[in-house]
Amino acid sequence: MNIKTLKFLPIWAMALAIGFAGCNNDDDEAPNVDEVIEDGYYIVGEASALSALDAKGRMVNGINEKDQVQDFAGLYEKYIALEAGKTFSIIKKAGSTETTFGATTTVDSVKGDDYHIGTSENPVLVQTGGLAAGGAALQVPASGLYQVVVYEAATPAKVLIIPIEWQLNGIGAADGAYKLTPSAFSKTDMTFSLANVTAEMGNFKIKNHDGWKVTVTPDAVLVNSNFGLVKDGTFKFDGSENSLLPGGADIPITLSDRGIYTVTLTWTLGNNWSHSLKFSKTGDLVAIDPATLVYSLIGNAFNNAEGTPAGWDYDLDLAYDAATSTATLSNYKAANVALIGDGAFKVRKDHDWAVGYGYDADKIKGDAANFESANGENGGDIKVKTSKTYSSIVFSYDWSKNDWSLTLTAQ
Repeated sequence: MNIKTLKFLPIWAMALAIGFAGCNNDDDEAPNVDEVIEDGYYIVGEASALSALDAKGRMVNGINEKDQVQDFAGLYEKYIALEAGKTFSIIKKAGSTETTFGATTTVDSVKGDDYHIGTSENPVLVQTGGLAAGGAALQVPASGLYQVVVYEAATPAKVLIIPIEWQLNGIGAADGAYKLTPSAFSKTDMTFSLANVTAEMGNFKIKNHDGWKVTVTPDAVLVNSNFGLVKDGTFKFDGSENSLLPGGADIPITLSDRGIYTVTLTWTLGNNWSHSLKFSKTGDLVAIDPATLVYSLIGNAFNNAEGTPAGWDYDLDLAYDAATSTATLSNYKAANVALIGDGAFKVRKDHDWAVGYGYDADKIKGDAANFESANGENGGDIKVKTSKTYSSIVFSYDWSKNDWSLTLTAQ
């Protein structure tokens, strides 16, 4: 693919109107926080909705995707709508000093898949280059929503301008990704939506151009190009707005959340990450009866029906235990099972490998000390250390949390 080098236009002279709001001595009202201009980096210029320093244009101290370090030193981010054919600059305010930054010379456009977003079938161009005081003003090749990143700790300081194409990952489509359709371009608010999204149980996230992260400096500093749960883990499927966090945890879809939805992701010019997500239900899915599901052990840690050691070709079914199951917790049980030392097994659903469960130290209960991961990692085969007979083996699924456990009780 022929990738062009995109040059930024010469810097335009900008008249900076700095607005400060003070308290009204007459009625002692608090200042309007939208008008308080704190120290930090700001986006200003005709390409944006901001012609002067404004709290809504302040960049957020960024998250380093490598280990998800919050407020990473020298890293700043901002999601902002930018208009093609017009320019913007980045202004740093430090007390009474305001410094206008732009590109040092030119900023190159690179294929996104070199930066972890986009694919060879769906290429995306990321603008990146040096940033310096008095540098050339910046511009974008097409009007739309962008993630602008500044890393002042690089030598020289670095800027990235990343185009946005939001997608659902892990929900609604066989290939695991659905593109959200953007509304008409607006410098103050835009929505990205999709109707008739089938939400089955599982987990999903929002990602940009098939990518989870974007490289700032190789193997050291990266920014998230995905959104997940906020820290308190709350998410509602009732049509109300949900805040999102870059690099946040997967968003679970539980048994009660299953349905058909219109999904709307909203960006609004403002502080912090400026995105919210809502699921508005438009239809129901066929109800799931937990009693009809089949969970089984499969492996070589027990005998098959003929009484000889199985070879990963035999399922030892666990029967649904109605007496101990509830509306949100289903138990599946087998009694008097002899497990063979040095053998291994997993749990799978409906005699199929589409859904399987391997070793997890937090989920193996009862005689947990007799089990370990066959490969030393969570998700690996569950290895039996010593031959024992178990009076019961119970696989439990918590539908309210999309969580499971396996309890093995030795005789």
